[in-house]
Amino acid sequence: MLQTFVSAVVQLHAATATAEERAAANAWLVEFAASAGSASICASLLAAPGAAPEAALVFASGLVAETAVRQGAWTADPLVQLCATRALTSRAALSRLVAAAAAVAVEARAEQTLLSSGVFLSLEPARQLLL
Repeated sequence: MLQTFVSAVVQLHAATATAEERAAANAWLVEFAASAGSASICASLLAAPGAAPEAALVFASGLVAETAVRQGAWTADPLVQLCATRALTSRAALSRLVAAAAAVAVEARAEQTLLSSGVFLSLEPARQLLL
């Protein structure tokens, strides 16, 4: 499923894709985003991005972030943990994750808990500044 996700994102953004191919990729992505396991699949991509294209990382981070905020996650730690992934170098993807982590912490009135958590303190200073 992960490879199908990456392929659909690539197809959606491919300069050589036809309108029909883009429409099919978009339809698949909409259905995927609504599925129960989509956030965990996207989180697995972010945890080990390898050579995934930027567009797939940004889409995945947006889906993970939106799911966390929508579900009213009780802690921002899983989002911060993804930010700690050194191989995740996409600034756009990191920005979405840290914005969601901050939103979750504020919603839970747990800003101080976030800033003193072991996960946050384990981040390199540049990534701490993002939060």
